[in-house]
Amino acid sequence: MQNNHKIYIQPAKAWELLQQGEGILLDIRSKEEINDRKIDCPEQICIPFDKLQSQIENLPKERLLFICCLLGIQSFKAYKMLVNEGLVNILILKGGILEWQNNQLPIKISESTCCKCQTQTKI
Repeated sequence: MQNNHKIYIQPAKAWELLQQGEGILLDIRSKEEINDRKIDCPEQICIPFDKLQSQIENLPKERLLFICCLLGIQSFKAYKMLVNEGLVNILILKGGILEWQNNQLPIKISESTCCKCQTQTKI
């Protein structure tokens, strides 16, 4: 079992590092959830959890990734998946976007805004 202090990051610390260009937010929520509200930060990648496995090779391995979901539960599953695939520069945003919002950190709320989600609809 891993120590919590090594895999989780508090929202305020993540925000500080994101502003300094020290990491990228990896939002693993669904496109609909992201369209509802998203973290307003300089760099982010949106890949829904159900598409993450197929997109691992496209993630920047040299950069620190902050995994974000609604509450942090799905982020832990994503963390385990990414670590099993050899990624090491990963932290989970503690409490997810709800904790981020509770800390009054920047959020964009919109019905039409999406951060280039890597979702594709097959017809």
